Amino acid sequence: MVPSSLLRIAHRILHWAPLWVPMILLWQVAFRGLRPALAERARLRQAEVVVRERYRRTKERFEGMQAEARAWTDPVFQERMRRQIRAARTRPDDPHER
Repeated sequence: MVPSSLLRIAHRILHWAPLWVPMILLWQVAFRGLRPALAERARLRQAEVVVRERYRRTKERFEGMQAEARAWTDPVFQERMRRQIRAARTRPDDPHER
């Protein structure tokens, strides 16, 4: 048989359970769920600035490379480059090349 003092303690614990069970759950959410989530959000906000800047620079480089690739497929640009290379090879002071 269980002593009456233990029964009274168990009765009181169960009587107050609607109060302490939600408090324990709230504590777990606040300290084990919410705080780490808020810390992660702050870290991601700081990293967002770096990532956006890196994206902008990469996009600019990509667009420049695309423009250069389009230029190299253009026959007019190719001819201009050939002429520039030829002009660089032939010097004005070299009488044999002119």
